Amino acid sequence: MKDLGYSDEEIKSVDDIYILGGEDTALSIMHSVLSTYPETEQDPVILGPFIAAGALSPILLYNNIKKLGKEKKTNDLKK
Repeated sequence: MKDLGYSDEEIKSVDDIYILGGEDTALSIMHSVLSTYPETEQDPVILGPFIAAGALSPILLYNNIKKLGKEKKTNDLKK
């Protein structure tokens, strides 16, 4: 990190950060985001790194968003 220009203080500030990854984490976050969106502040953009890393399929995300939209329309019609 020093070779990239980071100071010792900057390196120590992120030294203990553990980043979770993988398909299980991606699916869990996707379901959490979609189940509460747009009622909460969770931003779907946090799913981008999982898509970029191949842990989350954009097609799966798209299909879940479509399913969520259909469910909301159905619920709105029942009201």
